[in-house]
Amino acid sequence: GLARGFRNVTIDMAWLALLSGPAADFWLDEWLEVLPTNKLMAFGGDCLTFFEVCAHLEMAQEMVAKALARRVAECRCTEEVALTRAKQLFHDNPWEFYGLQERWADRR
Repeated sequence: GLARGFRNVTIDMAWLALLSGPAADFWLDEWLEVLPTNKLMAFGGDCLTFFEVCAHLEMAQEMVAKALARRVAECRCTEEVALTRAKQLFHDNPWEFYGLQERWADRR
């Protein structure tokens, strides 16, 4: 409710897939249904090692792929919408939220 109602609130699912796969599946499906497309981020790489980050990313990608595939199979969205949403969850939303455009502009 907070993310839906307040402009400055975004959900970051960073540890949810690691803590509870069933809860992550349930809440991702709910949030995909009710939130605007820019209010959800599916992954945060704040693990200690490179290998942990890679494993966590793989888990998050699998979770999102299953949720979006289920939505396509149930005709709740098209494949094109699902692919766009996956890009938003893993790239566009964090890029915008953390202002990475400005940060990377200084490095060019």
